Amino acid sequence: MHLGLVSHFNLLFSYALGWKYGLVLIILSHIIPEVLSGHFDMEMIITAGVYMCIGYLATVFHMFPFVVLGVILIIIAAILSCFLGLLFGTPPVELATEHGTELVLNLFYFKYGSEFLLSLIL
Repeated sequence: MHLGLVSHFNLLFSYALGWKYGLVLIILSHIIPEVLSGHFDMEMIITAGVYMCIGYLATVFHMFPFVVLGVILIIIAAILSCFLGLLFGTPPVELATEHGTELVLNLFYFKYGSEFLLSLIL
């Protein structure tokens, strides 16, 4: 089950500290573990690219409230990941399971934990 922590912490670090910190988090907690576990495939590349894009957008739009921006960006990320996954042949059930679970959990994280975590970083 995908817990969505990479996308949530990517947005948190990118928003609070800058894009390079979100990028380091993506490399250390998404790309390296996927490669080491033998899951270096198109889905991993798409997801990493989407994470990088939303992290960058979180940095660019850091003047907006974090929770609102984060929710918008994770919805965009879920839609974009599913669309690109379908284009590259990932089965729809796999996309719905992985990205749907991630989206629901991220909505929960943003509603109940983001402000606290953001206050710890800032």
